[in-house]
Amino acid sequence: MKTNYTKNLIIGAGPAGLAMAGRFEKQGMPYIILEKSQRPGNAWHEHYERLCLHTVKKYSNLPYLPFPKEYPEYVPRALFAKYLHNYAIHFGITPKFGQTLTKIQQTKEGKWNAATEEGQTYTADNVVLATGVNRLLNPSKWKGMEGFQGDVRHSRFYKNATAYKGQRVLIIGMGNTGAELAIDLHENGATPFISIRNPVNIISREFLGRSYQHSAIMLEKLPHWLGDRLGQVAQKIAVGDLSKYGLPKPKLPPATELRLYNKTPVIDIGAVKLIKQGKISILPDIVEFKEKTILFSDNRELPFDSIILATGYLAQIQDFFPDLQLSLNRLGMPEDWHAPAYPGLYFLGYNEYNNGLLRGIQRVSAKIIQRIKD
Repeated sequence: MKTNYTKNLIIGAGPAGLAMAGRFEKQGMPYIILEKSQRPGNAWHEHYERLCLHTVKKYSNLPYLPFPKEYPEYVPRALFAKYLHNYAIHFGITPKFGQTLTKIQQTKEGKWNAATEEGQTYTADNVVLATGVNRLLNPSKWKGMEGFQGDVRHSRFYKNATAYKGQRVLIIGMGNTGAELAIDLHENGATPFISIRNPVNIISREFLGRSYQHSAIMLEKLPHWLGDRLGQVAQKIAVGDLSKYGLPKPKLPPATELRLYNKTPVIDIGAVKLIKQGKISILPDIVEFKEKTILFSDNRELPFDSIILATGYLAQIQDFFPDLQLSLNRLGMPEDWHAPAYPGLYFLGYNEYNNGLLRGIQRVSAKIIQRIKD
């Protein structure tokens, strides 16, 4: 097994890993960046076609390189993937592609050994883990699922609605992905339904002509109780009470859920209007799959042609650290961007959702580079 030494090691060449590499390049600090795929920002090439950033471009670029002026306010998937590619070229970032991390271990000297499936070991003083929150599919199974005769696939494998035209499609899970796929299906001739298990907080992407992100950044300067209350008022005006459409009201306002439980709200770009018009139907939790129908918790049994599992992902970073006891939240992600018990170990791109993941990545990568310099 070949061993390679570097002062700084980055795992993952998505937006977080590239942001960290950009900072190392700017500071003239040595580093190696590993990526299991064959291109930077690979996930953004594979997401569903209609995806756009929910955050405005002013707060969504990586360090030192704004988006081109001709990019729209909400950057679409294809342009963001192009931006990541150009970011790597601009800063001369050359990841070692085809390197799949298996484990990271701390040496007696306090350095870090990162082993890959390809038989390489990388030793570093500092490791920045940036493998992302969407590393593994969240396994989801229900009684009778294997006997369902229609198509069943995870949302990761959804590209567009072409194959679903004329079908009754059940989306399981209403995060941002589930809501947007329902819009896409409706606009392309399918009949979408969404099954939800728990209440969902929904906020409008724009309110009174201003993006939710601009407003949220202003509100974060206020005491939590006041900011949360003002946000709740805006939510009530923009979204309204959706309980009569099958969406019960959450107990906590969006900002509180995000702050306490890392639960991001659904950023509405049109699903609410379609729900109110009856063009997207909301259904309760699933009890059982049958050959051509689904039984729901309200005893309705309805037929469907296809099922899309918008059930999310797992970061599962503990898999990489068999010898460490990391401080993780309920989602299995790091509680913070650094691990006080393990100097030289950093996490980027996991818990920076507050008012924009990409904005958070820029801010936290600055903290990491400063900590390493110090």
